[in-house]
This record gives sequence, C-alpha cells and structure tokens, in this order.
Amino acid sequence: MADVTILATDLFSSTCDYTHSEHAIELGKEISKIDFINRINYANFENIPLTVIFKHKIFFRTLSLQAVPEPYFENELELIWHNSVPENEDLSQFICERILIPSFGKYLAFFPEEYEISEEGMSLIPPESAYQLVNRKRIREYAHSVEATIIQNGTIFTGSLKNFHSHGFLVGFSKEFNSQFKLLNKEENISLLLKKDNNLLFSGVCLISKSRDHNGSREYVVEPLSSSFKRFKAKEYRGERYILKSPLQVSFTHPLSNRNKQLRVRDLSGSGLSLIESAAKAILFAGLVIPDLKILLPGSNFLSCKAQVIYSDRKEETGAEEICSGLVILDMDPREYSKLLDFIHHDLDDRANVCNDVDMRALWSFFFESGFIYPQKYKYLLKNKDKIKKLYEKLYTEQPGIARHFIYQKENHIQGHMSMLRSYENSWMLHHHAASTISSQYSGLHVLNQMGSFTNNGHRIESLHLSYLMCYYRRDNKFPNKVYGGLAKNIGDYKKCSLDDWGYYHFNKNDLVYEENPKTYSIVETTEGELKDLKCLYENLSGGLMLDAFNIEDGTSNNRTLLEDYKNSGFSREIKLYTVRINGNSCAIIMIDQSEAGLNMSELTNSFKVFITNPEGIDSKILSCALGKLSCHYGEDDKIPVLVYPINQARNLILPIEKNYTLCVLNMEATDSYFHHLKKLIKNIRH
Repeated sequence: MADVTILATDLFSSTCDYTHSEHAIELGKEISKIDFINRINYANFENIPLTVIFKHKIFFRTLSLQAVPEPYFENELELIWHNSVPENEDLSQFICERILIPSFGKYLAFFPEEYEISEEGMSLIPPESAYQLVNRKRIREYAHSVEATIIQNGTIFTGSLKNFHSHGFLVGFSKEFNSQFKLLNKEENISLLLKKDNNLLFSGVCLISKSRDHNGSREYVVEPLSSSFKRFKAKEYRGERYILKSPLQVSFTHPLSNRNKQLRVRDLSGSGLSLIESAAKAILFAGLVIPDLKILLPGSNFLSCKAQVIYSDRKEETGAEEICSGLVILDMDPREYSKLLDFIHHDLDDRANVCNDVDMRALWSFFFESGFIYPQKYKYLLKNKDKIKKLYEKLYTEQPGIARHFIYQKENHIQGHMSMLRSYENSWMLHHHAASTISSQYSGLHVLNQMGSFTNNGHRIESLHLSYLMCYYRRDNKFPNKVYGGLAKNIGDYKKCSLDDWGYYHFNKNDLVYEENPKTYSIVETTEGELKDLKCLYENLSGGLMLDAFNIEDGTSNNRTLLEDYKNSGFSREIKLYTVRINGNSCAIIMIDQSEAGLNMSELTNSFKVFITNPEGIDSKILSCALGKLSCHYGEDDKIPVLVYPINQARNLILPIEKNYTLCVLNMEATDSYFHHLKKLIKNIRH
C-alpha cells in the first residue's frame, strides 16, 4: 500500500469504528465533481485506500472499511475492499454514511446515494460535489512496516504501529500472540519501542490515553510524556547555532511512514540544527531517529547525516501555527562533516575555510613566510622535497578522511593555518599551527577558533573517532606552553588533561655496530600481560591519558578502523608493539609508529616510541640493537626519530637526546574546561 496522510483529531478515526456522527462533522469548502474525481484517480494511481463509513440501521453504531478505487472515467465508481470484511459483520444491516478521501494534506468527504455492496467491494454513482472537512487539529500518517513493542513491569507486547502524528501513536496488537492484555495497566506509564528492519527508531516513556478491541486485535492510542530529552551530557560551551545568511532546507524520508519530507532550517551548528514545520502537519517528535537526513546546500549540493530529534513543540520564537524541532547529528561521513563546518564558517566569515581546496604554492609560501619551516627543519625536508610536495598535494587537494586543515586567508594569501591528523584509533593530533605576523596578528586565533568549533561539535560524531585530542609541543615555546601546559595545570585532573615528557633523538641505523653482549636479549611481539604491566607502570608514574590516546588498554591494542581509513585514503600506516626481553624479563616496549615520511614535519607520527619498563635490565647498546632489527619497518630511511618515555630513564641510559617534547592529551568530554582556560587567555575565543 502506498503511503497516505490523514487529517484527524482522534488517532482512532477512519481506521476502525468511526466515532463522529454526521452532525459532529463540520463541512467546509465545496469541491466540484471533476476536482474530487481527479483526487480519487490519484488515489488509484498511488494505491491509496479511501475510507468508507457505515452506520448500523438499528443500533446506529459505526463501522469503517478501507477500499482502493478503480480508475474512474464515467458512470459508476468501483471500490475494492482493501482488507476483508469482518466475518461477524453483515453489511446489509448498514447504510453507507459517507466516503472519505485523503487528499494532498486535506480530507474530503462525499455522501453516496446510489450504491451496491458485494463481498469484493462496492459500486456507486458519485455525487456532483464533495466537501472539505474542517476543524481537524493535526495530520496523522499511516505507518509503513513499523514494529511496535510495549514494555511494562516485565511484560512485553509486540505488534505494529498503525498511524501517528507529533503528539501520539496508534498501535495495534494481535490477541492471538499477546494473551496477557489483562496485565497491562493503562493507568501506569509504559515504554514504547518502534523498530523497522531491526533498527530502533524511537524509544520513550508514554501513557495510554485510549484503547479498544477491533477485529480480533487490541488497539491503543499512546502519547509520549516528554517533548524533549538530553541525548548527551550537558555542556556549558555548546556548539553555537547560527541563523545563516543563506536559507536552507532539509530533505528526508520519514522512517515511520516512508514519505518524503522537506522542511525549512531555522538555525544550524556543527552539532545539530532546528527545523520549522506546520503545527497541523507536524510529524517530528522527541526521540525519533532519522537515519538519512539531507541538508540541502546552494547549488544542488547536499550533505547526509544520521540525526535524532531531541525536542519539539517549542513555539517561543515561531508562532502558534508553527513548531520548532531541534535535532542532534549522531553520525556523518567525516568528509561531509568537514564540508558542513566549512559552509558554516565561510557563511560567517568568507576568509575562514575548513578542508577546502588549497593553492599549494600559496601554502608553501605561507609555511616559509610564517617561519614554520625554519632552516634546520628545511635541511631535514630537503632530501625528500619532491616526495613531500606530492604528499601534501594529496593531503590538501584530495581531502582524505584521516586529515583536517583549517585555513584563514584573504583572497589567495594564507594568513593562518592549523591541521589535524587522525593518529590512533580514537585520537587526533594537532600540528602545523602557524600564523603570518606580517598579515594579521589575529590569524592564528581564527584557525584556533575553527579547530575548537570542529572538535567541540564533532567529537560526538561516531565516524570521526574523536575521543582524545593530542598535541606535542616544547616547553620553551611560549604560546603552546601557555595554552596546553596551562590547560592541564588549570584543570588539575590528569584524567581530563594530562602532560607527559619524552626524550627525542634520531637513530641512525648506518652507525649501528653489533657487539657481543653478555646479556641475552630477544625481541618478541608484546603480550597481553606485558601491556597490562605497562598500563600499571604508567598509572604509577603519571596517571594520565597517554596510553588511552595511543589506544593501549589493559591487554589490547586494536587500531583496525584507523588502518583501514589510511589504506582507503591511499596512505600507509603501521602500528605494532614489540617487547625487548633480557634473560626472559621484559625491559622495554617499542611501538612501531609508522606513516609516510613528512606527514608530520617533525616525524612524530613516523617514529619509534620506546617505553622503558625495567631500566635496571637494559642499556643503550641493547636498545640500539633492538631498534636496528626493527628499523626494516621504516623502509630505506637511514635516520629514524625515536621518542623515549619516561624522559628521566632516557637520560639515565645516556641516549643522545636532541630535544624534549611534551605530549598533551585532552579528553574530549572535558571541552568545557578547555574553553574556560582559553577564555582566560584569549577574550575573542569562540566555540
């Protein structure tokens, strides 16, 4: 059966016994025969049933049946029963009182005088006019293959959703398969679950307002008790909602009715949006999940997301004729999410860009002009100059899912830049933050704002895998030390934001000389027990978030979706853990942390990560031998960066430390603390 819209004040109306008498119906505008016949033919075209209302000749009770019309051209109109006539009903004892036509959001009625009834349907002579019904408060829609489950006090009833509107549902249950209806207390709250194809579309606490038996089944009118709920933990610094310069609409197939909808967007943010709909035709309600919502952008472009209604029926800024419903974005393709943020930021400030196409000559000019590439760094990059150029062109023009960049520019002149790289399963690393002091003293702040908006709004987007935000910095660099070092200090909770110091140097495998060593050592894949020991050691040393950010949990290290994303984006990525054992005892765990050379210009994502777990049993020579044996994972690179933790053990081993790096990790559930800190440092920070 095709989808159909019905006008009704009562969810029972025209699906079973019709409760209105003829005198209770107020007729409106008269519709000519040619017009209502056209609507009947449309019902035939879409296989939409009409509703035939009968009244008993003696007892005056009413009965309604659904019938699909045959095409009408002239003379008689043929109707075929959509469902079989109830066995216990004799239609000869009824008269046809009226026939109702669902019609383009309205509801028409006509009163046949000449008709014949059979087992298959009825035939009639259409009158010269029909009438539009008025005083109907809300439109309801027929549901399409939606399973309904009621749960109350440990008892479960399973049936189907018949129809619905924004303030209620009509659900039906077969008595044959639900024999315990006497256990259902209509005065107590129930839990209602609506599913389609095993996907949960709604769950909420409801109240049964009406019930009745009909054709061997039990039907209930169920009303949700709340028009809003909190999908996530409340945050002080929520994503700002913007009323954009460009008017937008959304398009979606309603998951309960399968009908296409198009609604106007009132405001939009990186975390959600609000929609305006007619109060009479409202079909959104708190808790409804919309699996595929399309945000229609100018130029026939659209962005798809999974969304959920978190409130509805707010009229403070709309009118009595309209309802405002708020939706939160549950999931979205990472590339499309970047396009959404770019659209919002660019609408607010045409110099702000998120992951858009970049003029590579302008980008490289900016890196040198801003001092981001200084002589020592350029010396390191020079040997792989052509390779790195191609790598960055791929990063900034193909827009892979593993990377994000934020740029502030005027015309073709880049003034500020910051980028992010998905480095581990649920962690993204900030890097390449630079600003041109020649152009604008605030350009670095602008890209910091863009990054803050992206992470604050996007960390709840499941496909982004953004649980932790991390950044390596040097404590002698004033700006990051003030921002990130000060953040951890102000929060004062290493489970929200932590700092860990690493020693950094380059291992040159060409300088390696293998010597006999009195200690017997071996290199094996790290075991579950050794990862648990590392976790315990780290908790005692720091108690921070570093291992969580590296996705090293108790006994496991799984980066499956990360490695798939890199492979699908055309980039290499390898993460493996090996243990150096001396005389059978674990002394160090080495992480093979490999990616393309130059992806991070300090090679922090293409390095060895060494965790010293037993400093008494290892020395620098054994560590060098172990690194030499594992260096094959890095291809032909002669010099491989090494980061060693904890830093005091790196010093005790007299390793050739070149510089110290501090790793700051922020739990994205603590973004309020992050913005509190930035507000103290920077007045114009936004979120």
